[in-house]
Amino acid sequence: MEAWRPIPETNGEYEVSDKGRVRSTVRLRTQRTKGGVIVTRRLKGKPMRASDNGAGYQSVLLRIEGRSVRRYVHRMVLEAFVGPPPSPEHQTAHGNGDRADNRLENLRWATPVENQADVDRHGTRSAPPRTTHCPKGHPKTGDNLRFDKYGGGICITCARQACRGSAVAKAATGVRRKPLPSAVRDAVIATAGGACACCDEPMIECEVDHILPVHLGGGDEMDNLRAICVRCHRTKSALETKARAKADRIRKKRSGEERHP
Repeated sequence: MEAWRPIPETNGEYEVSDKGRVRSTVRLRTQRTKGGVIVTRRLKGKPMRASDNGAGYQSVLLRIEGRSVRRYVHRMVLEAFVGPPPSPEHQTAHGNGDRADNRLENLRWATPVENQADVDRHGTRSAPPRTTHCPKGHPKTGDNLRFDKYGGGICITCARQACRGSAVAKAATGVRRKPLPSAVRDAVIATAGGACACCDEPMIECEVDHILPVHLGGGDEMDNLRAICVRCHRTKSALETKARAKADRIRKKRSGEERHP
């Protein structure tokens, strides 16, 4: 017998079976016609056709909250019948090494190390390291070798040197600003009264924002600081970044640094 269970986060509109098949259910869908009229249509349930992502994994395209989302079949089977992964680092492992075999009995949650051990045992590594040393001469063996999710070899020494070089470059150019003193941050949050200064909604998590951005001359005085929610802070930062990039392009164009055809 084939067992079916609803796929999490789809409000019961899609189901997955323990044999690795996916289907849609009978559902109501509100749509807007070309004339601007909003109508509610009744859609029939049907089997979903899975496609190969090029590496052997099967995926289907679902409609979730008005957006088209591509989900992997093996993850949906485990999430529906076993539950969410024990940690964000856990991956789906195929017991027999066949990436297209998405039966529940062939799947399990595994750590990246356990998953790579399965790949070596099955002999299905797609991109083994072609050389024993990286371009800089470091040996790509033992503790100095790590594999990415596609099976490619990564030199640990080169990766660490790249991280250190990036940190040194940021420190030399002064990109990182000094953090606000904790006393100033606590005072700004205390004066907010638990409400966001932008949307006036209660804040579960709040952040301290500069009313006048620092790159425009704003300082760390109390009059230039306010407590806003994370969503408003991200929206404001994105708009400021876009405006700053546009101003830089205009400045370079006027100074002759950029020449457009």
